Amino acid sequence: MDWVPIFFITFKLLVLGTVVFFSIKSHRDLGKQEQEEERQRQNRINGS
Repeated sequence: MDWVPIFFITFKLLVLGTVVFFSIKSHRDLGKQEQEEERQRQNRINGS
């Protein structure tokens, strides 16, 4: 039964790492999307 805590701690770290990865990725992708929208808005204003 000594393997149970090791298994659950490993599983918890794996899940936590995955969630952090996707959270950062989502935040970064949203920033890129907002930058692109701002660039398009500026192009429409400038008539380019």
